[in-house]
Amino acid sequence: MGQAEEFLAHYADEKYNPQKAHDYYMRVRKLKGRKPAHAQAHTSGASRLKKVETSKIASARKKAAHERKQIQDKLKAWLNTKDLANPATVNLKVQAFETKNQKQAASMDLGKVANDLKNAVAKAEATYKRELKKLRAKR
Repeated sequence: MGQAEEFLAHYADEKYNPQKAHDYYMRVRKLKGRKPAHAQAHTSGASRLKKVETSKIASARKKAAHERKQIQDKLKAWLNTKDLANPATVNLKVQAFETKNQKQAASMDLGKVANDLKNAVAKAEATYKRELKKLRAKR
């Protein structure tokens, strides 16, 4: 007997009950609690990603705490130096810091102005091309 005949013989048997087979299928399916394949893959990937993000956040927090501690130590050391007793040296340091910040702010302002000019030129070119197309279309 071939495979096809054996397969058909199973369903042609007197003992085969389609309703009973269906009930068995439904009972087994419910026990397994099957879910769509795409949902299973999505949840496992998301949980893995969440674990990775959590570990990255934890390491970033640890690094930030370490850097914060270093900065606090440097500030304490700077405040405890003898230079603070002399107001002239403190004023010189403050002035140097302020001029450095002013120069940085000025260069940032120049960069912003340059970007604004580039954007304005690009906008004007786009308007020119659009109006030129309209004029050509009217001809």
